[in-house]
Amino acid sequence: MAISAKEVVLFENQLLRVSALNAETGLWEYEIKSSGKQIKMAAPVFEIDGKSTVGRVAQFTQTAKLVLLKNSVSEYSFSGTLLSDATLSLVVVFRVSNQSPVVRFKYILKSTSNRKLTKTKGVDNFSYFATSLTDYKHTKEVQFSNYDSKIHSYILGEQLIESRHFENECAFMEPMLLASNDDTSILFAYEHGSQYDNPFVNFKLNKDRQVSLSALKSNYVDKQLKALITFFEYPHLLN
Repeated sequence: MAISAKEVVLFENQLLRVSALNAETGLWEYEIKSSGKQIKMAAPVFEIDGKSTVGRVAQFTQTAKLVLLKNSVSEYSFSGTLLSDATLSLVVVFRVSNQSPVVRFKYILKSTSNRKLTKTKGVDNFSYFATSLTDYKHTKEVQFSNYDSKIHSYILGEQLIESRHFENECAFMEPMLLASNDDTSILFAYEHGSQYDNPFVNFKLNKDRQVSLSALKSNYVDKQLKALITFFEYPHLLN
């Protein structure tokens, strides 16, 4: 089944709706039904053969039947050919539950020819997603890797993210980012055990109050040659 990428619903349940978008405005959109709040998720961006390649697609095709996992989580899979390169396709796999507004997703990049992931500047160069936080007045980084020597354990912490951090395009590497306004809170999360001074992934801010999740190191090997490349099986979106 082919699905046009123009505001077409991919799937929904009693709590949320996920839709494909026109490629110019984003790859897909998350909507919480109770409030009608929407989050547009920009396509991932990869460095392939020395060139920045945006994972935008013209349309999605459902690549597998709905899978119901043992924990009652539903898994949906969709695929689309990249607009910029017909030899590449992007698979998006979503997992959702009827009892939770959490959306777990992963991307799989496929190629019909031998293509290489590259690092022309010697560092990882791709973005897993980007979105706008202009509708959210308050932002926090939720920290997991604060070591407390008194109790010999890691403890949770919170770091306020202020306007100056966006203006100076700062980066935050802890695995959760919380944004909220008067009636809505949204949480972005990824799974990784890195600590400060040794980051592998981080949230990058810009002056337009956008945030992106970017690779820093060891996410892939330079000149990695594969016909099937799986990226980042662990971003989450919560509302």
